[in-house]
Amino acid sequence: MSCRLDVLTSTFVLATALAGNALAQGIPAADVKIQAIQASVDGDQFVCTVQVHNDNDDDARAVKVVILFPLEVEFVSSTRRCAVGPAYPAQGWAQCRLGTMTVGQVKSVTVRTTAPTRNRTCSAFVWNNLPDPNPANNFGQSTAP
Repeated sequence: MSCRLDVLTSTFVLATALAGNALAQGIPAADVKIQAIQASVDGDQFVCTVQVHNDNDDDARAVKVVILFPLEVEFVSSTRRCAVGPAYPAQGWAQCRLGTMTVGQVKSVTVRTTAPTRNRTCSAFVWNNLPDPNPANNFGQSTAP
């Protein structure tokens, strides 16, 4: 888990630096954010639903969201095209492509896995190809009851 958080932290720091420089130069920027994240258990499956919102005045390009789920579970399905990993059967994460998002647009993705026995937490991190003026809202986490 530490390695995954280190990658997210590094991405956050880089995005913050790039966004500040881009805004100072008047370059287009898109504030993609995790608007909502909900973890739940549905029978024998763990479900993580993430809503992403483009909250700036420019269209977000090549939006992607990584959803992290407990390593003890196995990926079952997703509502969007997602790459999963790191092993077979797929465990740990799903990276989903949301494509272009217009200003104010919200897109959702739901990932289903086998049910965990202990940890019922999922996390998500979103980014796009433009500088993000507020990367602090790019991460979200939820724990199922």
